[in-house]
Amino acid sequence: MDDHADRAVASAEPAAPVPSTRPGWRLLVLALVLVLGAGFVYLNRAQLPAAASAARQADIAFLVGAAGVAALYVLNQGAMYQAAYRAAGLSLPFGRAFKLGNAARFLNLVVMNSGDMAGLALFLRDARGRGQSRGAVVSAYMLVSVLGHWVFGALLAGALLLAASDGQVTKVELIATSIFALYSLSWAGLLVAAARSRAALRRLHAVPGTALAALRRLLRLTPLDRSSSHEAADELYDAIGFMLARPRALLI
Repeated sequence: MDDHADRAVASAEPAAPVPSTRPGWRLLVLALVLVLGAGFVYLNRAQLPAAASAARQADIAFLVGAAGVAALYVLNQGAMYQAAYRAAGLSLPFGRAFKLGNAARFLNLVVMNSGDMAGLALFLRDARGRGQSRGAVVSAYMLVSVLGHWVFGALLAGALLLAASDGQVTKVELIATSIFALYSLSWAGLLVAAARSRAALRRLHAVPGTALAALRRLLRLTPLDRSSSHEAADELYDAIGFMLARPRALLI
């Protein structure tokens, strides 16, 4: 009887965290990054005199301000993921969020057509090592992605308003703005659907895929696999649900 109880207690205990990365691999990756950085500077060495001359002629106040904005941007990569983890009921130290967030940003820039999902692999690996819920981590990552789109939209709208006040907006820019407005409205529709129910979000999320499938049938093309459509909609539903349920957790 005691033997059965001991086994039950042992099975209920969380598994020991898996080491995320061996020190040897870390040093190797760091050395590779340094070599690539040095190579980049060497290949562009012809531009160094012009860059130095521009820096000497620039206003020091603007240079310091630009450096401060750049530093805040890099730090914000960590702060966003730390806040999203908190909203999802998880913990993530800022130092770790800073490293993972900026590494994910780098991967998303390098891996083409990933839809900003390449960096998710880093967070899932970290979650496995720390024994965290995979689903909650995916939701936190999706939350950052959703908020990033909205922040970009707000900044773009502000920039266009400033340009329009000086009469600098062209027809091409108006067309581009209209396209982005439709994109923003689609995100707003997803938010409204998520606030209603999971089923409503699934239906709205499936509209582009349904239209594409109909077009492929019309052109007699091979149908695409849409088995992951509901899974993607559910991840988005969880992310938006965390944001709507605990909005203050994103800021505090």
